[in-house]
Amino acid sequence: MSKQEPRCAIAASRPVRGFCLCAAVAVCVLLLSHAAAYAADDAFNLGPLGAEGLPTTPGDVKEVPALKGLAGLRVTAVHVDGPGEKAGMKRGDIIIGVGRSMLPKKKYPVYALMEIMELVLTTDSARADLIVLRDGKQMILKTQLESLGKHGRNCPIECERCDKLAAASLEYLAKTQQKDGSFTTRFGGTNGSVVVTCICGLAFLASGSTPLSGPYADSIVRCKEYIVANCGKELFPDLMKGANWSQVNWPLGYTACFLAEYNAHDPTPELLAKLEELATSIERNQEASGGWAHGPGGPNALGYTDFAKVSQWCLAGLGACKKSGVTVSETVIAKGIEYFLQCSSGDGGVGYSPQPGQKGMGDPGRTGGAVFAFAMCDQKNHAFFKKMAGYFKTNMGDIPDGHVSPVMHFMSSALACSHLDQSCWTKLFETFRFEFVAARRLDGSFSARPTQESTALHSNNDRSMGYAWTTGSYLVTLLLQKGHLRLLAGKPSTGGKR
Repeated sequence: MSKQEPRCAIAASRPVRGFCLCAAVAVCVLLLSHAAAYAADDAFNLGPLGAEGLPTTPGDVKEVPALKGLAGLRVTAVHVDGPGEKAGMKRGDIIIGVGRSMLPKKKYPVYALMEIMELVLTTDSARADLIVLRDGKQMILKTQLESLGKHGRNCPIECERCDKLAAASLEYLAKTQQKDGSFTTRFGGTNGSVVVTCICGLAFLASGSTPLSGPYADSIVRCKEYIVANCGKELFPDLMKGANWSQVNWPLGYTACFLAEYNAHDPTPELLAKLEELATSIERNQEASGGWAHGPGGPNALGYTDFAKVSQWCLAGLGACKKSGVTVSETVIAKGIEYFLQCSSGDGGVGYSPQPGQKGMGDPGRTGGAVFAFAMCDQKNHAFFKKMAGYFKTNMGDIPDGHVSPVMHFMSSALACSHLDQSCWTKLFETFRFEFVAARRLDGSFSARPTQESTALHSNNDRSMGYAWTTGSYLVTLLLQKGHLRLLAGKPSTGGKR
């Protein structure tokens, strides 16, 4: 575990950085009135226990005096047939230790518990005696977990244990893929589904399958067919007659990245033509500022236009098209590069946008996304690339505090690491190893996690987007280092220019 403990986004007292009027800008407009229905579910997954919970608060101590001086996790949900339920765990139980060890107060309680669980999973017996408080009284719950063995020396690559877990998660995605090749979202319509399908397709490619071979070849092809048929369709076509709710820039950027990666394995004239079409659309939709908005058409219904996160994917998408042999506008790329400089105060941290009150509000997830976009556009020698890399490495521990979507920030950060040095990968996995352990559910999917922002707004966009979004994003993050993504991970393409 890294000495730099990530901050608890729930417990943090500082204001949310880069907050904007739109609380749901992760991939689609997620209306608060809809997403609020899932607020009651907004808790941390507790990994191999088959349960969910939240760190205890001063209010819990008042309610349960026996908690005084102890760290704990209050159980908010127990999954059916999981180890927790089989051991007798109940909603409201407060986990305070395992075996003879209490959860240390100096460590983030979710990570502290997962660190112990990781050790338990390496043993042949894989048994853990949870110390819990129920109705103020201490008791022991004897849980039986799945023995997974030890991690490989070069984990997450060349690691049988991680490969086994990744295979189960990939199988989860394969089973949940729809007949038309898409992956659904709770909200988001066609635009959201295209983005999620791009991410899941990238996860299959990152595992080593290609459109031509491997266990997920058919899944990859069906992803491509759905994306090509649906990219660019408006989310709310009826609403477009009034306020500007366009969201098409998200799928344009993600689709360009996915199809370029697909093309690296199976190049065709039809696919090249589609990439040319995507590049033209992205170029046309660039704002005068050099950035990109949710979609074209001027200020949206909430009164703003361009911002860094969607600009990251549009700029990276142009770079991906260029790497695939498409001629792109160097003027558009240059304006996009300058846009990210304008989002920063000069320390390398990328803010939400260049607008007053948002410029310079650096965030490591946004900065990691910009690092990735610069690299895709062959700008690694740019002076600002080096500044961003320094800021990103220094502030990596704050990734879960990022605006709107920790899952999106984790994936952006992994993509950044793939274009930086090995020390970035090492730090990313040392810092967030237990985040990944906690997020993984018993069925192979990955869950969302609460943040300060989601708690304050009673809306968690990662949770609203659904398990395909979170599972695909976590899988890309965990599999990137294997090097199967030839373009996005900085590996040479065999597709070549045509």
